[in-house]
Order: sequence, then structure tokens, then C-alpha cells
Amino acid sequence: MFSDGTIAQKGNPDLKWEKTNSWNVGFDYSFFKGRLTGSIEYFIRQTSNMLDYRRVASSNGYSSIPVNFGSVRNNGIDFEISYDIFRNKDFEWNVGLNFTSYKNKIVELSPEYNGQYISGNYLFREGGSIYNLYLVQWGGVDPETGLAQYWTNNNYYFDMKGNAITAADIEDGGLVEGTDYTKETRYELTTNYNSAYTSARKESGSILPDVYGGFNTSLKWKGFDLYVQTSWQWGGKMMDTGYQRLMNTYNNFDGQNFHKNILNAWTPENRYTNVPRVNPNDQYPASTSTNFMIKSDFFSIDNITLGYTFPKRLTLPIGIEALRIFGSAENVCIVV
Repeated sequence: MFSDGTIAQKGNPDLKWEKTNSWNVGFDYSFFKGRLTGSIEYFIRQTSNMLDYRRVASSNGYSSIPVNFGSVRNNGIDFEISYDIFRNKDFEWNVGLNFTSYKNKIVELSPEYNGQYISGNYLFREGGSIYNLYLVQWGGVDPETGLAQYWTNNNYYFDMKGNAITAADIEDGGLVEGTDYTKETRYELTTNYNSAYTSARKESGSILPDVYGGFNTSLKWKGFDLYVQTSWQWGGKMMDTGYQRLMNTYNNFDGQNFHKNILNAWTPENRYTNVPRVNPNDQYPASTSTNFMIKSDFFSIDNITLGYTFPKRLTLPIGIEALRIFGSAENVCIVV
């Protein structure tokens, strides 16, 4: 017998529906005969029985199972303001600003997780956020070999006289820690990525920004109008996976594009650099680590629109109620 398919994931008879409770309070305001307007809102949203897909050994015939992992709370503030700087018959100029800031907190995890669990490159723990990155720590390039380095935890063992011994000595002799030997853990550099991955990953920042929002302005003058819309974000981290792919030299020489920074790769003449040597046999020069973590701050001009509305004295005689021509540019630029 044989199967022509695989199970993507197994069902879970204990799975429960996610439940969300939300509460918010706010007010709108208007001053100076409507020239200054806006709103402020505070919100809280809590979701229980959050759904996630827990990885299991693929030897089961499937690689993940849906589970309810706990409860999460979001709370924050929305703010919006608009002001008419000039407002008369021939000329109007308005500016507007809005922003949102909120926090995310894991209130409770299911008991089987003992307060925390890891899902991919994220660490979920009670009191933390579901957006916290959990990464191998980049340690630069070894100036002697050109290999990528990462921080790891190494254990060293000593007998009660201070002499170095090995883990094999402990196992063979049935030694007891604190009685027959002591253990010292040191945070050290290694070129062994797997060692760093299993022993020394750390919380490395949140992809959740501190604040994000937009700014807009509009001008009108004798039939002409101009509108500019922007957006921005401040705080938070992100993984630059595009750059990571372009810096990967492992077994990728056939038709593979590289980033220009490859030109600064380690060589015997260029030993002090942050780019590992170019060698298709080096497996971990571009592995996921804090080396490819960057700030997610940005400012972008999303739209610029320029138009002209013809006077009614010209359009009404030919049976046209209103006529406006305009040009618009989208996604004009972004600054990071």
C-alpha cells in the first residue's frame, strides 16, 4: 500500500473557539467654530483561547497540531487632530495628524507550557508580548578565518581541587554536582551556529512599534487643490529577510544574485569586516540571527494629488454641473 498525499495537520478534539472581549471609551472634540477637530479613544481588547499551531515530530505523519495556547490583552490609545490654518473665500489650508500606540501582553498561557514556549523565532511567555523576537545573537566575523560567529553558552567542569574535567568524566564516575565537581557556564563566541541556536537564543526586541500613524495636508486656492498623505512608524524591530537572502553564499552560485555588500566580504587582506568570507561550503554565514534584525522606523509619502476645478460660470452654460481634472502619484517615496 502507498499514500499519494500527506496530512498537513491533525485535528484537535479539545480545541475551543477564540473569545474576544473589548472595551473602549473616547470623545470627539471641536473648537474655534470647527477649525480644530479631532478625537481621542482608549481601548482594551482581550482574547482568550488564542489559536496557534504547535509543531510536532513529522514522523507522526503531520508536522503541527492546532492548540489553544492562552490569553492575550491589547490596550492603547488612538488620537486624531485636524486644524484649518487658513480658511477664507480664496484660500484654505488644513493639516491633520493621527497616531496609534498600544501594548500587547500575554496574560496567561496554558498550564502545559509552564509559563513560556517558543514558536519559530518568537518567545511566548506570561507577562511578555506575542511579538517578541527570540534570536541567535550575532558575534561578527572571525578575523583569522573569516567565518561567521555567534554567541553561545559553553559549560566547563572542575573537580573540587579546581582541575578541569570533562562531561565524560562525570558520567563515567557517577559524580555529583556540588559534591564532586562544579559547573561554570561561559558566554562565548563560536562558529557553530547549531550550538548557539540550542543554548543561547535571547529575546531580541519586539516587532510591535511604539507608535504609528499618518500626517496629511490639503490646500485650496481659486479652483486649484493639493493633497498630500503620509504615514510613519517609530519603534519596533523587523527581520530584513530580503537582505539576508542576498547575503547567503552557501551553495548559491548558480544564477544567484548578491547584495553589493558581498564586495566587502572577508579576505586575508580585508580581515576586519562584518561580512563573512565567500565560500559555497560555509553553511551558516547568513543564518537567522540579530545580524539581520533592523529598526522598523519609516516615513513614507503615500499620495500626492493636484487638481483644478473649473468655475461653474464656464461649465453650467454647457450643461456640466462640475468639472475637475487632476493628477495623482501613489507611493512616492519611503525613508527608513
